[in-house]
Amino acid sequence: MRKKFAQVANEFQQRLHHISRELANIEGPLEVNQADSKLINVNSTILQSQQDQVKEIQTRIPTLSETLVGVSVVEEECEAANVEENDYTVFTYQDLAFELELVVQNIAKKIAFIDNQVRRALL
Repeated sequence: MRKKFAQVANEFQQRLHHISRELANIEGPLEVNQADSKLINVNSTILQSQQDQVKEIQTRIPTLSETLVGVSVVEEECEAANVEENDYTVFTYQDLAFELELVVQNIAKKIAFIDNQVRRALL
């Protein structure tokens, strides 16, 4: 049971970490220079691409949330069998749920930031 929970929890954390890295790697101009219309068009294209990337990442969250339910089930099985210590992982369902919520919040913030930059580019 310990190994089963550790496998599920560690795989979930790895997927979450991968999404966090993808989100952090989305880069581009932070400000749009409105003096040059060509630069605005390029920046708008980059911002649209960033927006698409973040929204694609966001589409994976429901599947990840479903996987988290599986983590909860396995943790409950461990608790029912009085398995409290786990030498195979440092994660608990609560830890992973918290980390998922942080990623969801970061995605929302990234989308809001990019949306704001797109609006600024259009002004």
